Amino acid sequence: MPVRGALERPGELERVLAHELTHALVWSLAPRGVPTWLNEGLAVFFEGETLDWARRQLQAARARFALADLHSPFSALTTEQAAMAYAESCLAVQALLNVIGGVGVTNLLTDLSEGVDFAAAFERRALMSYAEFQAEFAAR
Repeated sequence: MPVRGALERPGELERVLAHELTHALVWSLAPRGVPTWLNEGLAVFFEGETLDWARRQLQAARARFALADLHSPFSALTTEQAAMAYAESCLAVQALLNVIGGVGVTNLLTDLSEGVDFAAAFERRALMSYAEFQAEFAAR
């Protein structure tokens, strides 16, 4: 991880470290099967910044992604699409945390590490189908 200039911008260093530590924790719980929106959404959420930027991004958007379309890496997206994907991901994580809490997310990741299909693990932990959650999230 590059740290050149870190002392000039300690807040940025803390944000990046929190983001990358979250990825490491997610990977340690579930090295496979984690949709990119969940992985990136957790990492952005735990950066500790306000999510106002994400809400503004979604309000200004002409179109949004379905969460099911954000299971793959964001590397193929344009800069504008990636910004939208990150915004949607962290707000979806916030909504998921409101539904199942941190322990529920940890249990979901544990299920994924055991090879449980994402939709089945989601329903098991959220007590609602992944499709229902996606529909509720899209309606916001």
